[in-house]
Amino acid sequence: MSQSAERADATNVLLYYLIVPESHEVLGPWADAFPAYTVVVGYSSLGHFFLHDPASQEYAVLHPFKAAGKSYGAHASTAAFEAAILRDLRASRRTCCAATTCGRSRRVLAR
Repeated sequence: MSQSAERADATNVLLYYLIVPESHEVLGPWADAFPAYTVVVGYSSLGHFFLHDPASQEYAVLHPFKAAGKSYGAHASTAAFEAAILRDLRASRRTCCAATTCGRSRRVLAR
């Protein structure tokens, strides 16, 4: 199932999983929230989904519990997204659900 996963140093908890890319249809009603992001590339242990827009090469994180999502810009590959965003967020002790002031777009979804 998982191609890679980062572990928290102290607790050995899996923080996220990268999966074989799947259609966003596996998200059920959430698939309509970000129609351009048609590929699910992973998920976090906190319930977030990592989405990819193949046309623009952009990646986003869907936050179902907040009914929101955040774009993290274009990356050449899922591995590049992981290195630049997922591992960077872990290294800076932020999680992918933390609010940041990085200037990347954040969108709250209508319920």
